[in-house]
Amino acid sequence: MKYRIIQSFLPALAFCIFAMPLLGQVGNEGQPKTPSIPPAGAVSPVERAIEMNVTEINLAKEAETRAQNAHVKAFAQMMILDHTEALAKLRMVYGAPAEEVKPNTEHQKTADRLLKLSGPDFDREYIGEMVTSHQVALTFFEQQSRQTTQGLTGANPTINDREFAKVAADLVPVVRMHLEEAKKIQTELGRLATPSRTN
Repeated sequence: MKYRIIQSFLPALAFCIFAMPLLGQVGNEGQPKTPSIPPAGAVSPVERAIEMNVTEINLAKEAETRAQNAHVKAFAQMMILDHTEALAKLRMVYGAPAEEVKPNTEHQKTADRLLKLSGPDFDREYIGEMVTSHQVALTFFEQQSRQTTQGLTGANPTINDREFAKVAADLVPVVRMHLEEAKKIQTELGRLATPSRTN
């Protein structure tokens, strides 16, 4: 009798064992892909973009008061306005950090170095840093603007991938304009630093 009862349960038990993995797979299908979460300690592209803008604003505020050259001062004022606007857009992107983002170690070292300078030395080094940082930023935002067809962490873009890509695309022309302006001022400062030769 006991043997017959056990024998009758065996097919049902076997079905459960083999069917459970399949049921798990079916349950995951059709679910919307959730925003990618970077590993602990990693910096997401959105956070990196915010950090870049925070750094530019902080340096520009120092340059606005420290710079002697009128064009450098005007450039710093433009940085404050444009990067504050960019920062507001980036903070609206889904997945953007809610807490305050501070300059990373490398950018803080740059700021500390610049704050030890004054006069023409500050003007020259600040604009030189603006050329370098905007070259990096332009490459970064151009890359991120192309993430509408390929996700940041895989083949399929998530909602926040596409949202950030749109903001990045909007910022590319602004960053490019900043870079060109910084290069012009850098050339001008170079001419001012070179004494003219008279016969």
